[in-house]
Amino acid sequence: MRVALDDRADRLQKDVRLRLHQASLRARARFADMPEGTPERLASIVAQRGLVVVEVDRAGGPLFQALTRCPACRTEAAALFLRAPNTALLFDMELSAEGLWCDLCQLHLATTEEVGLAGLPTIARYTAEDLIQVGRQGGVPATDVVSYAMRRLPDDSF
Repeated sequence: MRVALDDRADRLQKDVRLRLHQASLRARARFADMPEGTPERLASIVAQRGLVVVEVDRAGGPLFQALTRCPACRTEAAALFLRAPNTALLFDMELSAEGLWCDLCQLHLATTEEVGLAGLPTIARYTAEDLIQVGRQGGVPATDVVSYAMRRLPDDSF
């Protein structure tokens, strides 16, 4: 049983690395003939900043979308999907990453495990102060809020 699980984990890790590489190549090919900085400018125009409610599912809890840096194309254009448990309080939420989509390179990660294998945090904690900061700034990348929250919370919070 353990060998089968290790084999599955190896295949998943290779699959995620392959998808990251392919998305990176797609982004380079797509923007190769354009002026330097075009992906970043495009991302700043089309990317939706802030913590946005995507769906409310009574069974699984609310799903949020937050902007993060794409692990493939390295632009601030990826939508990281974060799920809050039904028991989450509005002003102190621990969210788990459930997927990622980047409009610029078409990278798609469909599970928490894939998000983690891509090198992104799989748990984010938002406090009321973090949510106020996001609102005031018109949104900040999810990874910035996560790192900000991690500096402020005790180590045993995660």
